[in-house]
Amino acid sequence: MLVSLPSRALAICGVALCLAALLARRVAPSWRVAWLLRSSHTHYAATRYDAALAAANAARELAASSLGADSEEHQRALFHTAAVHAALRQNESALAVLDECDALATRLHGAQSLRHVLLLHARAEVFEVADQMGEAVEALGRARAIRRAAFGPDHPAYARACFNQAGMAVRHANSGPVATDSWRAAIVNQAVTLAVEASEIATAGDDPEQGLDYTEALLELILSGTGGETNRLATVDG
Repeated sequence: MLVSLPSRALAICGVALCLAALLARRVAPSWRVAWLLRSSHTHYAATRYDAALAAANAARELAASSLGADSEEHQRALFHTAAVHAALRQNESALAVLDECDALATRLHGAQSLRHVLLLHARAEVFEVADQMGEAVEALGRARAIRRAAFGPDHPAYARACFNQAGMAVRHANSGPVATDSWRAAIVNQAVTLAVEASEIATAGDDPEQGLDYTEALLELILSGTGGETNRLATVDG
């Protein structure tokens, strides 16, 4: 039996309305999450960290409940929440949220995904603020390994990762008033090895200026006491 034109038009309109309703249910929470995150970023930029955390937590909860724990919106809200905790020097809370981010990234993208690199750098920053320098070096070491696996040992991104870990290693060697000279020297030697590797990669890739920058920057870190701190490396015989 043929359906009349008005009936068919009504049916099409009904389907369109259903699709619009489904889209609205999806878009509305997504828009609210985006608005909450923008609000949190605004508070963060103005150093109103308590307000930023409240908005970030609201975005995180809404994204998880309305869009799903695996949604990009939830992952972005989680990462921003960790950043706000770090700004408040709530280091344990920041690391706990980064653990959630890491678990999600592993489950959705694999343990060697480049998504982990940003998380590992954030983790290293929190560890550094908490004076857990060994853990910070380890986090950057894992980031370096991921970049090597993704890009190969001759890529500029891997060279940068070598230098990042080298710089953190020097700060680790200079941290803490109680440590033997031999321990500090061993850490510095590891840093130098990484910086030389970075320099060699850059030079082989037709960027000798960048290669020189890596070695000079590390030497400056060693000689300056890593940014104005007490230079405990000055008298180390390495």
